[in-house]
Amino acid sequence: MSDDQSWRNKEGAPLLFDENLNRKPAYVGYIGDEDNLPEPLKSMNAFKDDAVGIDSALPGTVAESGASSPWERLSLVEMTPSANGAVSGSFNVYWKDGSLVVYADVADASAADDDTVTVRVGDAEYTIGRNGVTGGEGVQANVVSSDAGYEVVADIPYTGAEKDIVEMNVIATDSATTETSAWSTNDTGAVTLAEPLSYTEAVKVPADAQAPVVDADPSDSVWAEANEVPVDKVTAATPSPEATATAKTLWSDGKLYVLMEVTDADIDLTNSNPWEKDSVEVYIDRGNTKSGQYTDDIQQIRVSADGAELSFGSGASEDVQKSMVQTAGKIVDGGYVVEMAINLGTAEAGTFEGVDFQINDAKNGARIGIRNWADPTGAGYQTASHWGVLRLLADPSETETPGGEDPETPGDEETPGGDAEKPGDEKPRPSDDADNDGKMPQTGSAVIGVAVVALLLVAAGCGLVIARRR
Repeated sequence: MSDDQSWRNKEGAPLLFDENLNRKPAYVGYIGDEDNLPEPLKSMNAFKDDAVGIDSALPGTVAESGASSPWERLSLVEMTPSANGAVSGSFNVYWKDGSLVVYADVADASAADDDTVTVRVGDAEYTIGRNGVTGGEGVQANVVSSDAGYEVVADIPYTGAEKDIVEMNVIATDSATTETSAWSTNDTGAVTLAEPLSYTEAVKVPADAQAPVVDADPSDSVWAEANEVPVDKVTAATPSPEATATAKTLWSDGKLYVLMEVTDADIDLTNSNPWEKDSVEVYIDRGNTKSGQYTDDIQQIRVSADGAELSFGSGASEDVQKSMVQTAGKIVDGGYVVEMAINLGTAEAGTFEGVDFQINDAKNGARIGIRNWADPTGAGYQTASHWGVLRLLADPSETETPGGEDPETPGDEETPGGDAEKPGDEKPRPSDDADNDGKMPQTGSAVIGVAVVALLLVAAGCGLVIARRR
């Protein structure tokens, strides 16, 4: 019952006692003392973007030439409202070489100059007053009034590297009541410095053109309007994937159209596992939630090279998932082509979707490698947290990022507080929970066959989660 006696003692398994027989939160839960359970550690990713700064466009800013606010590309993370409702907020953070850039949208109707946002990084604290006065060495900030309160963008000195974990918290304080709204009710949460955010845009099918016919024929003239991204991040290889691919996107009438053209000299469809055949996968996170677990609105869609086999990861039932997509695949000289139409629901111009594109390269009856567009972790079958972002454009002239990846964010032409309108109802909704909660849905992976390991977790409310990696 103690960690040192468990074969999983280095994995932080929720046993009752640590190696010194001290009680752990699992023991508190086991005896039913739920009121004294600590809040679970808050965690989130911060994507890298060297172009984001205190003058980057704020959410809701009407942008020129299709430029989007970097803060709209990711759902805002909710801060816990204060006890009596005096102050609440939401935030997000990027990182770049030498600093963290934090955006906070604070609802605080009782305006006072000494209302503050505090960013805690490790043992250091940086404050930004509603009046723009800052505290803490090296911090720079921009503060803009809003209908409900105020918005802050702060550049916080920090030297870090990808995959570092930063102890961090964001706290808004209402000076009149001293009430606070914070991301974590612990001193800090854990922010992982992630890779640069992969970003692209889907042009709307022109009004004088027909949407693509889903037949795996890339010669349809409307595809000439589409943006294209490379599927070139090697996320698994034994020894190396030989196939390469590109992905194009368009949208119309609530559907996302995807065309993936794969170069592969050796098409292999012999393995019984669909993920171990030559195939493509499209991941779609409707609403760009970056969720730590699959939901009915998050899909992993897999189509074999010849189009004959359609399969899915976790999420909704297979029948429901099939009703959301239309697919076709065809082997051609030098490789194969897969085309899809994916229902997006209520999506419209200006909204953002989470996406990734993947190819599975098979040879001699086994998968030899995987390439992705966005997620470098190889864990997209478990979580949408590292997928890229796709913005739906109303018109080809709005295209911000020809070629589609990692754009620079516009700066001074869209400075906060300028003449641009900022309609409040266009802001993305805060995500319900940015934490990666450890749930592992059934999806595609490199494991051959099925391994099921039964683990008895002794803790109140703990259930048995069996992950079948496909």
